[in-house]
Amino acid sequence: MSRISCPKCRHRKSYKIRRAKRRCFSCGFEWNPRALPLRLTKIQWRQILKWFALGLSSNQISEQTGITKPRIIRALNIVRIALSKDIPKQFSGIVEVDETYIGGKWINKRKSVRAKGTKRGRELPNSLRSEYCAAVVRFGQR
Repeated sequence: MSRISCPKCRHRKSYKIRRAKRRCFSCGFEWNPRALPLRLTKIQWRQILKWFALGLSSNQISEQTGITKPRIIRALNIVRIALSKDIPKQFSGIVEVDETYIGGKWINKRKSVRAKGTKRGRELPNSLRSEYCAAVVRFGQR
């Protein structure tokens, strides 16, 4: 007796057959339990989206939410597919994205600059560094 019910008739009895498939005792329908719909609550979806937006890996999201890693991977694939369908028309073609930080510590300057001994600006702490990001669309030109 399995905990998984048949997707066709909802009968609770099924048995294993080839390659991790199952067959229903009642209607004989064959299915793969890993291909069933992903059943997550709204709270679980919110948690997954929050950690995904923060840039965590699937392992870290699994540890934070308590959901198994295969389910996290399936959920993230669904999110990525949904995000890829919602791309604005301006970003069609080849898009280049680059980021940089302005400001930094004196110790990280090149030796030749430090050897001169001139400080052209003041040193900024980590919290005051500014991040800049740019995106450029090149319409098929390389």
